[in-house]
Amino acid sequence: MGTTSFYTYEVHVSVRLQHTFTEAEVEPSEEGGDGDMDPTDEALTKLEQELEEHLLEEYTVTGVEAWADFDNLLGVSTEGTTGD
Repeated sequence: MGTTSFYTYEVHVSVRLQHTFTEAEVEPSEEGGDGDMDPTDEALTKLEQELEEHLLEEYTVTGVEAWADFDNLLGVSTEGTTGD
């Protein structure tokens, strides 16, 4: 019976995804103009942790890095009601 060799590599993967942050998870952009907002470092760290937890279910993960700024904003929506 023959043998099979398995080769394990550290693979660098680049993924773009859409994520919605709450108003509390964004702050004025340091590099943008008036009204430009960026996700806070804390919000990005939380997202990194969530993604890593999901990936760890199937893979050995050595790191997850999330990055976004005002140029990546896809839109803003508002929920709730106002009283008259």
